[in-house]
Amino acid sequence: MLVALALLMAVALIHAESSDSYGDSEVSVDGESEVSVVTEAEAETEVDSGSSSSSSSNLFSVVAPRVSLANVKLLKAPVSTSVPMVRTHTYCHGACMGSAVAALSSPVWTAIFERVMPTEYAALVARLNSDLVTVDALMLYLENCPVLAAYGTVQHLLSISNGANVKADLPPANQQLMRHEWDLWLDGTEPTNPAKAKLAHGGKLTTIAQSVFKGLAIGIKFDDVKLAPSPAAWMALYGNAIAAYRFTAANPTKPLTEFALLASGAALAVASPLLSGSGGLYLDIKSTYATSEQLNGFIANVQAQLKVTVRGVGTFLHTQLAKLTPSVAPIKFYHTHYAVLAEYQASYGKHETVFFNGGSLFSTEGSTVADQDAVNQLAEVVKASGVKVGVYVQEPASGANYLASLIKLVNARADVFSAGFAYGNVNGVADAKAAGNGMGIQAPLLILDKAKFQVNRVVKYATGRK
Repeated sequence: MLVALALLMAVALIHAESSDSYGDSEVSVDGESEVSVVTEAEAETEVDSGSSSSSSSNLFSVVAPRVSLANVKLLKAPVSTSVPMVRTHTYCHGACMGSAVAALSSPVWTAIFERVMPTEYAALVARLNSDLVTVDALMLYLENCPVLAAYGTVQHLLSISNGANVKADLPPANQQLMRHEWDLWLDGTEPTNPAKAKLAHGGKLTTIAQSVFKGLAIGIKFDDVKLAPSPAAWMALYGNAIAAYRFTAANPTKPLTEFALLASGAALAVASPLLSGSGGLYLDIKSTYATSEQLNGFIANVQAQLKVTVRGVGTFLHTQLAKLTPSVAPIKFYHTHYAVLAEYQASYGKHETVFFNGGSLFSTEGSTVADQDAVNQLAEVVKASGVKVGVYVQEPASGANYLASLIKLVNARADVFSAGFAYGNVNGVADAKAAGNGMGIQAPLLILDKAKFQVNRVVKYATGRK
């Protein structure tokens, strides 16, 4: 026990000195000190090797940040490229973390970032001007950022209106709002209190420490989580970013310095309608110590207080879903398709929902052709067990060529991937500079899960079990 505690203290000390998240400093929200933080034809769109600029970037030529990012190499064109539209875009993973480069290449959105989160913007400028930040590092740094979520929401509203909804008003009832994901840490003492919760993924050391001490509230005490925004603070920043965009759309000749930041209540009135109704939130539970009952209490409170709709709860620790309220979809997360096959090939009638990293289907090094044998095995599992399957990827390690292949597969095999694709970017758009098959830091687990799956198959064959 002493050795374990010493190890944890060492990890915490190292992590405190290497904390790397946009929410590590404070901004002012409402005058108080708060921690900041598809049609079938469209679905068949081919990958475009050129750049695609934001629909709103060129509408308001007068709008620009006071401190420009125009000379940052990482933000030079091409920043985005086209990929096929996902027919079932379940939610925007990481609050649209995959749109980081595109958003920051837009003078409109950098001006909004600077106005709404000035302290964070200054820290971001310092990082980007060093020319040491890579695409993947920038996405990870801005994961869960409310300004990126606002950017994704606005781009989605522009897209579904063919650019007509310039002011990003609520769409007609027959058009769906973008849904977002929150990486959620509940407080160890008051787990059902939204004011005590934090929205952050947590760095490698934080998540490792939490996975070692699953029953203890460890990760929320590290700075990359402790200094992250609460749900209310996040909503205030998100609402202000949306309002700032609407101000610019209504006043295209005025600088954003004339936009008066909204108080928390007014910002919530802007934010809530976009995250309820046909919109909503999916919660990725990072606090492994939270029980189903505590999650239910938090969901009830956050929906009542912030007027949002929680649509689903996902976790890699599946016991947390055992007694989840029936109004919320329980989602079991897996790292690879091998783990899904291992669990569900002998299961019948479960009718559960699972998501795995779709990058694991690209098992041949350098090939963008998915493993069809694996897809067919998944199809058999779906037919036998009734399980609903969806995919996600690690956007910082997702090249447009792999994304295009995965999206086409998900679209073509809706019989298998009925739960869709939790894609962390604007639908139909990919980062032009990102590279990889989508596995990213989960790549080592592909080898482990594949080995376990193959061993299980040998054992079943040898023992005559189905």
